[in-house]
Amino acid sequence: MALAVQNNIQVVFTRYSGWPYAILMPASITCSVRARREQFTAYSDERGFILAKRFFLGSSAKN
Repeated sequence: MALAVQNNIQVVFTRYSGWPYAILMPASITCSVRARREQFTAYSDERGFILAKRFFLGSSAKN
């Protein structure tokens, strides 16, 4: 844990099934926090639709 804190690494605790139940985040703003803010913003503008469409097309191309 100390090593994760020293390196500004987020730690996610998950259940055996894979579902997260807790997240420990560094107190300082890191790239992951900036990325999360952009993800929330993208949800409200056209980027969310564009990304969803690309994810769908990418996953359906493999089938």
